[in-house]
Amino acid sequence: WPGPNGTISAATASAAGVPMWLTGAPLESMRAEWFAASSPAAQREVAVRLQARALAVGTYLPLGQYFPPSAWRRDLQGLLPGLPLFTNVRRAA
Repeated sequence: WPGPNGTISAATASAAGVPMWLTGAPLESMRAEWFAASSPAAQREVAVRLQARALAVGTYLPLGQYFPPSAWRRDLQGLLPGLPLFTNVRRAA
């Protein structure tokens, strides 16, 4: 079934019972290695290998895009495209 972010996960429940958590010896060992890394540089190196493995295995399948319906007042300015972030919004003079 599609997840909340519009993807289908290729994973199943892990041995711990966490749904949609991808398991496998290489991924689990890299995950543990990332947590045990002593520096951000070491974490980056493990993350690169982890992402390469995730791409090779195919951890999820994107299903497309989602455009939430939205409506704004005409006198609002500064709305940015994409996610509705209201940090730049002001009323027109």
